Amino acid sequence: MTTAEPRHLNLFNGLTEFLGEDRADTLMTHLPSQESTDLGTKAGLDALKVRLVDRLDTMGHRLEAITHRLDRMVFALVAGLIAIIATLVPSRSSDRIGKLDRCHSPTAPRHPLT
Repeated sequence: MTTAEPRHLNLFNGLTEFLGEDRADTLMTHLPSQESTDLGTKAGLDALKVRLVDRLDTMGHRLEAITHRLDRMVFALVAGLIAIIATLVPSRSSDRIGKLDRCHSPTAPRHPLT
């Protein structure tokens, strides 16, 4: 085992005398290698959890706002398309009705084969 910290090295040497080198090495691999001030605490993890939940809530609200805007845009587009179709359909059907009226009017010229 290699370690740069004198405290860990001292602990390893003591464990080696008591447990043997293999067992001491196994035990030392399960100990954190950082200073205890760098380790996470439950309170620190709880604070991190609160911050993450707040950020996720904020993102959720943003996504809901975007969804509502998209819904309004799609509704406006569909309404516009329906309005365009509604203006085109009667004009074409009135053209057809006008053609039918001219064909069946008594003053309309007859086709020679009819």
